[in-house]
Amino acid sequence: MNLGSLIEQNRKGNFSIDCIGATQGTKVTYTLSRLNFELGTVLYRSYFMLPEANGDRRNYLLHIDEYFNTVLIPIFWQVTEPEPDMYADQPYISITDWCRVRQKKTLGHAIFYGWDGLDDADPADAHLHFVQPWVKALGRDDLEKAMKRRLRHVLTVFEDRISEYTLNNEVLGKESLEPGDYYSNVLGFKTLEPYFRWANEIGPSATFYLNENSILAGNKTPQYVEMIRSLTDAGVQVGGIGIQGHFFGKTIPGDEEMWEKLEALSQFHLPVRITEFGIQATDERQYAADLERFYRLCFAHPAVVGITRWGIWEPEMFPRSKELQAHYGWRKEAHLWRNNWSPTPAAEAYEHLVKNDWVTKGSGEIDAQGHFQFRGFFGTYELEVDGSRYTAEFTSDKQKITIAPSSVDKANGPD
Repeated sequence: MNLGSLIEQNRKGNFSIDCIGATQGTKVTYTLSRLNFELGTVLYRSYFMLPEANGDRRNYLLHIDEYFNTVLIPIFWQVTEPEPDMYADQPYISITDWCRVRQKKTLGHAIFYGWDGLDDADPADAHLHFVQPWVKALGRDDLEKAMKRRLRHVLTVFEDRISEYTLNNEVLGKESLEPGDYYSNVLGFKTLEPYFRWANEIGPSATFYLNENSILAGNKTPQYVEMIRSLTDAGVQVGGIGIQGHFFGKTIPGDEEMWEKLEALSQFHLPVRITEFGIQATDERQYAADLERFYRLCFAHPAVVGITRWGIWEPEMFPRSKELQAHYGWRKEAHLWRNNWSPTPAAEAYEHLVKNDWVTKGSGEIDAQGHFQFRGFFGTYELEVDGSRYTAEFTSDKQKITIAPSSVDKANGPD
C-alpha cells in the first residue's frame, strides 16, 4: 500500500486562479493556512479554567493553538447538569469563545453517554458517574422528557458555537446490534433511531455523529456496519461515523487491516472521524513510528475527515488517576509532550507531518492569458496578487477561482 500516492491522489488538487485585468508577469504568492483535514485534540476545562498566569495553562493552550485546527469539547451531561436545571455551561462557552477567536473548529462530545461507570472525562470529575443519580431516579417517560430537554438545552446554548456532535457514545454490546447503554435499556429502545430523530427535529442545522469503540482497535466493525445500515435503511439522517482510536496494545494493527475497516465504513458515503486517538505505548520510538503511520493512513483515506487526539500532555492522558488505572488494569496512553513540555519523539514526528509534509506554499507569475496554476493540499489559502490579499478555499469540488486584483474589494476575497 503506497500511502504517499494515495495522499497525493485524495488530498491534493491542481488549482487555477483566473486574474482578471492582471498583466503577464505579475507575482502571485500562496500559503496554505488551514489544511482541509481535522487535526484535533480534546480540550479539558480543568486546565482551561486555571489562572491565566499559570504556566501549564499557558503552555497547554499555546500547544493546542499552534498544532491543532480542531478542538473537541467534552460536554458530558453529568458535568453540565449535575442536578436538574442546575447548568454548568459557562466553562464550555468560554472554550468556544477561545476557539472562535483562533478560528478553531469545535466538536461537542457526547450528548448522551449511557455507560454507568467511572467518569474519566476530565481530571476534575473522576469521582462522578456518567449517569447522574437524579437521572437514574426517573421512570421511563420522565427520562425521555429529560433527554429531550437536554437536547434542546445543548442545541440552544451552543447553537452558533458548535455545529457537530457525537450523539451517542459506546452503545454496542459484544454481539448484539441493539444498543446496550443505560438510556436505551430503560427506554426499551432496540435501535438508535429515536435518538437521531429527536436530535434532527430539535437541531435541524446541526450534524450528529455516531461514536463507537473497538472498531480499528477491535472486532466490532461488522456489528457497527450493520448498525449503521439499519439506521440508513430506515431513512434516519446520520451525520457521520465516529470511530474511537484507543489502541490498548503496545502497537497498532497493520495498514491493510485498518484500511479494510475504513473501506467497510466508507460504503455509506458519510464522513468518518477518528474521535479519540491514543496508544498505550511503552517505547517512545515505536510510538512515534506508529503515530506517523496511523496519521498517514487516515489522511490517505478519502472518507476520513480528521483525527482527534485524546490528550497531548503527559498529565492529561487517559486514564489519569491511579485509581482509574487500577480499575481498568491499563497503563496511561502515550503523550506528545512531557510534564515539563519537552517534546517526545512522537511530538517531533507529528510536527514534521503538519508543519512540513502537509504544507503548501510558493510563488510564481501570471501567464499571458491572465492565469496562475499550482498544485497543493486542499484547504484554505492566503493569496497575494499584485499587492492585494485574498483568502480562498480550494476543495475537491472547487479548484478554480476568479479574482480581479485591480477592482475587487480586498476584504471580501475572490468570488
